[in-house]
Amino acid sequence: GGGDAVDLREAVVQSSPGVPLVDAFGQKHYVYLDAVNFIRIRDARNGDFHAVVGPVTAEIDAIADAKSHLKGTTITVKTVSELEAALLQAQDGDEIVLEPGLYFLNNTINLPQGVSLKGNTGLWTVYGRWDDSIIRGDNLPANVPAVNLVDAGNYVSEQGYVLSGLHFENCSVGIYVQGLSPTIENNFFTDVTKAVVIEDAPAETAVIRHNVFGHRESRVADLGIAASNSKIAVVQNTFVGHQKAAVVLRNKAQASLRDNIFWKNKLGVGAKDGGYLYGHHNVFDRNAANYNLNAQAAMENDILVDPSFALASAGD
Repeated sequence: GGGDAVDLREAVVQSSPGVPLVDAFGQKHYVYLDAVNFIRIRDARNGDFHAVVGPVTAEIDAIADAKSHLKGTTITVKTVSELEAALLQAQDGDEIVLEPGLYFLNNTINLPQGVSLKGNTGLWTVYGRWDDSIIRGDNLPANVPAVNLVDAGNYVSEQGYVLSGLHFENCSVGIYVQGLSPTIENNFFTDVTKAVVIEDAPAETAVIRHNVFGHRESRVADLGIAASNSKIAVVQNTFVGHQKAAVVLRNKAQASLRDNIFWKNKLGVGAKDGGYLYGHHNVFDRNAANYNLNAQAAMENDILVDPSFALASAGD
């Protein structure tokens, strides 16, 4: 009602209002009205008639289960409750946009298949942090991610997944990805123990670019990016103050690192257990160690500020 468009092509035939018609094989029957996409039913009355549909009334239950949603929709939210409602509504190709503000999570944001999550962070204004879309994990248990993106049965999105413009604060895990290759860009991770964890996504390359990981006063940031059995491209990010490492590759993970800044981390880049690493034009400054590589790797044209070499205590 209310003038909404209802896609009648996917309406379910019903044996009585609210009861889908099911055949002997347990299959629902659909209307399959190719001749009409939607009709306005807000003002329908008993006895109204449509040339294709037939009798039309205000009994909306007669077309229950019909979709009233188009792909590519932008859903804008400004509270956690609105965000939770949007997650139930969103479909492949949609994007959920968080208006500037604080979002104290009570549960993980489990992104539906093919849905992007975006905010205002990175669109720099005179208001600074207070113009950001800030996701806080104060209420989440330890090791529970703020955002969860997991492959469901080798699902392939039509539009791809994008997580951008988000400011993560006080989270045990910022973004957890399994089996998928999203684009993660223009985000800020403050006091996040593990900012981005990507596992078991070897088919396509996840792109991680233009993010800021940590800050110089952070005391809880352990890892910036941890990748296992996955492909990642890490481009033009800043990594600051990580207590363990800025980037860690394990279990045949492959990575390309370009034009990143690594400053005051315990370890800049660590790689082991096979895989392959190629890096160029990165800047390393004031890290306890810049590289710790036990894998096939080529790092070239990097800038090492006051480096320590193989026999020195820093162990580069």
